[in-house]
Amino acid sequence: MSEDNSWKPLAAAFGLLLAIAFGGYQYQRMQTPPDDEWFVARVIEHPGVVVVKFGADWCPPCRAMHHELAQLKGRHLAGVSIVEIDVDKKPELARHYGVSSIPRTLLFVDGSFQTGITGSRSADELVDWIEPYRDADRATSVASR
Repeated sequence: MSEDNSWKPLAAAFGLLLAIAFGGYQYQRMQTPPDDEWFVARVIEHPGVVVVKFGADWCPPCRAMHHELAQLKGRHLAGVSIVEIDVDKKPELARHYGVSSIPRTLLFVDGSFQTGITGSRSADELVDWIEPYRDADRATSVASR
């Protein structure tokens, strides 16, 4: 007996279509500002680079990340602001940005979402992650003068 596997390519194509559609929806949702005045004032309306860490007090990797962010603040990176959000206190923001694992860190430039990472990172790793966006932000600032 031979098996009819002609449906497999169709199923794979359908799965790919769903992934593309959902990914596009997720990106679009992240570009739409949330309905939270506190967040809008500190992130969306803030010029330059804003690093937003979603976490919780009960989460050991989140606490470790808090210390790394404190080190990062101590470096006084020009044009970089850091915002920490407790997912238990602001669950609607976590939902809006699709936070399903913590710590989750998002990067915004001039109020626009750029990229995100999940998991704890060292201050040095965070600087390496942020630096290309700082450079791009400085280039945009110089070009607009």
